[in-house]
Amino acid sequence: MSAQDPRLAERISSVHQLSGVVAAMRGIAAARGMQSRRLLEGVTAYADIVGAGIAQALALAPGPAAAGPAVPRRTACVLFCSEQGFVGAFNDHLCDAALPLLKPGSSIYVIGSRGARLLAARGHPADWSAPMMAQAGGVRRLADSITRTLIDALQSHRIDSAELIHARLDGPRIVTVRDSLLPLDTQRFRAAASGSPPLTYLPLPDLIRGLAGEYLFAQLAAAILQSHAAENQARLQAMTAAQENIARQLERLQLDQQIQRQDQITDELIELAAGIL
Repeated sequence: MSAQDPRLAERISSVHQLSGVVAAMRGIAAARGMQSRRLLEGVTAYADIVGAGIAQALALAPGPAAAGPAVPRRTACVLFCSEQGFVGAFNDHLCDAALPLLKPGSSIYVIGSRGARLLAARGHPADWSAPMMAQAGGVRRLADSITRTLIDALQSHRIDSAELIHARLDGPRIVTVRDSLLPLDTQRFRAAASGSPPLTYLPLPDLIRGLAGEYLFAQLAAAILQSHAAENQARLQAMTAAQENIARQLERLQLDQQIQRQDQITDELIELAAGIL
């Protein structure tokens, strides 16, 4: 009489446990992505308010001076990647988008250790890096750290411009975005100025400088939340694909188990029939 293979039952049990882990990871990714999207609404509204303040402050300033000849810029690329894995090709696409900016004299600031390691493997070690937040509640601290780092690099003349590369959601799709971060495009704010000039109690340069720093902070906070939401969407998609693969594998294993059971029953019937004869 044949017996069922105990390794098959152990394998089925292991796959069931793995399915539970994947389901939990999928739920966590969905919850974190939703939290980032909710916080993004408030950050976007804050950026709009600060932008309106800059427009009003610039309306008090003299018109812009004529632009001088273009000079080579020491550009900083601020790249947002993931801190954790299970995101498919998420980081590869972002690093590919950053490569055209990595020219001699440029700097690369990477948020997310996965991206930093990937760029280093491609021969572009980060000039500065920081871990990407795990939960949306860490956005303020991370945005403040990046803001202070960029302002310090700008004031010490290590950089004079910055480009921002991050992922964001476009419906269910994940797209890569490249935005100009520094210097601040004052022409856009001048064009948006409207209404009566505001009353001010600070010297105008100090007021504009302070508002510009707040707007930079808001831009970075929005990019962090968009990237975090996109990262968790990528993880959600990866976990969904993993669950589907596990379900197919479990179905095959259970079919093998049924076949073994049928073979065992057949062997028992043959033995019984042989004994009767």
